[in-house]
Amino acid sequence: METRIDNSISVIVPAYNTGPWIEQDLVSVLGQDHVAEVIVVNDGSTDDTALVVERLQRSERRLQLVSNDVSKGPSGARNTGIDLATGDWLSFVDADDILLPGRYPYLLALAGKTGATAVADNVWYFDETPENRVRTLFSADEIAANAGELNVGWYLDRSGPARSDGLGLVKALIRRDFVITKGLRYRESVHNGEDFLFYLEVMLQGGSFHLSADAYYLYRVHAGSTIETQRNLSALTAQAQVLEHLAKECFLGDSKKWHDLISSRVRTIEDIQVPLLAARNDFINGHYLSAIARLFRAPRLWRHALSRAWILARRRLKGELWR
Repeated sequence: METRIDNSISVIVPAYNTGPWIEQDLVSVLGQDHVAEVIVVNDGSTDDTALVVERLQRSERRLQLVSNDVSKGPSGARNTGIDLATGDWLSFVDADDILLPGRYPYLLALAGKTGATAVADNVWYFDETPENRVRTLFSADEIAANAGELNVGWYLDRSGPARSDGLGLVKALIRRDFVITKGLRYRESVHNGEDFLFYLEVMLQGGSFHLSADAYYLYRVHAGSTIETQRNLSALTAQAQVLEHLAKECFLGDSKKWHDLISSRVRTIEDIQVPLLAARNDFINGHYLSAIARLFRAPRLWRHALSRAWILARRRLKGELWR
């Protein structure tokens, strides 16, 4: 009979054409304490992703592989993992990222200290190699100013128009019983910002969320593409629709404060992010006049640009500027 792991963690790894990186990712996950199972959801990959995982399975019984013949998208792949998970905690890890040693014991200690429903560490951005770390997602000062306790107001504000690196990018450790009891699932129409929406729903359902300034998660930076931009445009529209639905639920539930904050996020998507992505796509395809016209029709985007320029100037003065 197998011995049950205390504070067992089910790690869910959605994977789509991540053959060049997934082995390094899985080795870093399997080397962590408290990992009871690693569920790789191969979401319609056309490269050697599945073959790499199958090879690793020969020497690692905790590694499971589930393959979708047709891609369900990142939200659908995460839901497949949730349905199969058996651990006390859920952890979602992108298939091209890396965990530093000691991450899960650190997060479990944080959860024990705070009693939080979800806990997350800081994120290191890296380019090409794990040693080439360029900056973290947030600062220790920001965590201290908020006592580490993430709430809906701070969360939405941190994902506002002047922030391209919202807190939805953290990779939380979440109590599975809370997710199951509340019936929480990822919105499968959303292919971009899916974690942002899921964490928001955790908090709207009464879950507590605690952050730490220490970084144990390495987030790989990839160059964008025209196809990626088109996909993100559709995904942002879907995200706005889901947020509008959540805003109505908050309004009906007499949570006007959350309603107003979420509605503000919807306006940010519609007035800033969508026209910016559309203009970027026009530039990539050589449609320069169309891109300029889009930008001139989006006055909030200009205010966003000025605000972003101010943030970058402050980072430069502090020596924190990331390319």
